[in-house]
Amino acid sequence: MPTKLGWVLLVATGLAAQPVITANGIANATGYQTTLAPGCVFVIFGSAMGPATISIAQAPNYPSTLSGTSVTFTPAGGGLGVTGPLYSFVPAAGTYAPGTYTVTANGGTQVGPFTVSADFPTSFSAPNFDAQTMIDRTKPLTLTWSGSGIDRTIIFLASTFMTGDNVHVVEVTCVVPAALGTYTVPVAALAYLDAVPASMLLNTGTLSITGRSLPGSFTASILPGGHTDFGNFNADRNFQKFIPIQ
Repeated sequence: MPTKLGWVLLVATGLAAQPVITANGIANATGYQTTLAPGCVFVIFGSAMGPATISIAQAPNYPSTLSGTSVTFTPAGGGLGVTGPLYSFVPAAGTYAPGTYTVTANGGTQVGPFTVSADFPTSFSAPNFDAQTMIDRTKPLTLTWSGSGIDRTIIFLASTFMTGDNVHVVEVTCVVPAALGTYTVPVAALAYLDAVPASMLLNTGTLSITGRSLPGSFTASILPGGHTDFGNFNADRNFQKFIPIQ
């Protein structure tokens, strides 16, 4: 077990007496691949892992305990556990009520203060998402959705394939207007993915669909220098799974 750990984001689905990690619920924070590199940022999905409200650590010295929650990794060969730095704790989307959410930052040594708001979507569903049990790279993949308060829909696919000491990651992202209600990922895009059979435990395929709100935009001054930074704040509802690819 490497002693150089990445920053940890915790995502909980509910409260219970005993913390539970979802099956295949430890994944890279960017593409949700289950193969991790030392020093990466990764997510732990599960239940009863912390408070019922969002907690975000202050950079740059991320703590080993956040809102009373810590994550300790025990080496497979035995020995003392290693505590990872925590970046944030995020309850499941189901715990958020629709409405406007505002982020206010006081600024720091590099970026000035700013305030930005976004409206959390009222609803989002993907009726045929659960029916997808395998990605066939020779056939188009069609997903359908509906929702309220959704501006864009994002379909994300990824394959993670290990060969020796090398990890090959391919990501395909499709961003379309939510009003379409359906989108077909063409074979030409799926062909870039690596085949990932279900029997290959160290390799993963990922499929997700996200409903994203209209972005809230903000500007903040860059310190020093007098330049201006521009950014967006979005609220998402998401379905994600690990899936074989052939």
